Amino acid sequence: LLPRAAAYHDGALLVACQGNDTLVEYDARAIDPARTERRRWRLPAGPDGVAVDSLQGRAVVHARFDHRLAVVPLGGGAAREIELTRPARPALTAAQEAGRRLFHAAHDERISADGRACASCHPDGREDALTWSTPDGPRQTLMLTGRLPESGPYGWSGASTSVDDHVQQTFTRLGGHGLPDDARSALVGYISTLGAPRAGRPTVWAQRQQALVERGRALFTSAEASCATCHPGGLSDGQSHAVAVRARADQSDRLDTPSLRFLGQSAPYFHDGRYATLGQMLEAADHHMGQSLQLEVSDRRALLAYLETL
Repeated sequence: LLPRAAAYHDGALLVACQGNDTLVEYDARAIDPARTERRRWRLPAGPDGVAVDSLQGRAVVHARFDHRLAVVPLGGGAAREIELTRPARPALTAAQEAGRRLFHAAHDERISADGRACASCHPDGREDALTWSTPDGPRQTLMLTGRLPESGPYGWSGASTSVDDHVQQTFTRLGGHGLPDDARSALVGYISTLGAPRAGRPTVWAQRQQALVERGRALFTSAEASCATCHPGGLSDGQSHAVAVRARADQSDRLDTPSLRFLGQSAPYFHDGRYATLGQMLEAADHHMGQSLQLEVSDRRALLAYLETL
C-alpha cells in the first residue's frame, strides 16, 4: 500500500497510501489496526499528506503527483477534488512523471508477483534499511538517490552494465512479467532524476569537528588506510573485488564496489547488513576492505567523521 501519511480521528486511524492512491480507515483501538480496515476512499495520484478537520468532519489529503487536494467526508461519501496551481516549469517531463507513478505502483504484476513496488524497498529513492534473502545470498538494499550516475555497474554482483538492464533483472527476480519498452524507459528516466537527499544544516558539533574531518580525509586517501584504492573520491572504481568473509548463503565473495555517497544515511552496512553502524564496520576483522582495523582509535574516529560527510 505504501503508507505515506497518517492522522487520528475519533478512534480511527486514517492512512494515505501512495501505492494504490487510497485513504484507508482502520480501527485505531484494535490490538492490530492493520487487520481492522473499515473503509477506503479513492484519491488522486500520489497522496503524501493528510490532516483532519474535526469541526467539519472531514479529512484533507494532499496528492502530490496530480497536484490536487482531496476533501474526504468522514461521515461517508466520495472524496471531492480541488485542483492546485501547477508550477510553470514542471520538475519532471511527462515521461518522467509516468515513470514516477510506475515507481510507486503497488500490486502491478508486471513489476512483482507479491505486490511490491520499486518504492517499497526504495522510499524516495533511498533504501529500506533491510537485508533481503536473494538467490545470491543476503543482500541489503542499496540507496539509489544521488548515487546512480557514478556507481555502475549495478547490483551487489555488478552483473548489470546499465540501470535499464538492472531494472529488467529486478522484475525477473521479483516474479514480475516485465514492462514494455516505453514504460520501462519512463521508469528508468524517472530513476535518473533522483537527486541527492536533502542535507540538514551542519550542527555546532559538526562545525567544531572540521579538523577531525580533514584528518579523516587525509587518511581516506592514504596508503595507510587504502580506502581510495576502491573508492576514489568516495565513489566507486566500477570493479568487483573479493572482500567478504561469506555469509552462509553467499554464492560468491566477489562484490561490486558501491558508491559511498551519503554513507552516513544508509545503515546498515556491508552487502549483508552485518554492521549496524559505520563504527562497527571500521573496527571489524571479518572482511578484507582497506586497513581501518590497523589504525589507531583516534584515526578511526577521524575516518568515521569524514565518511559521514560524503
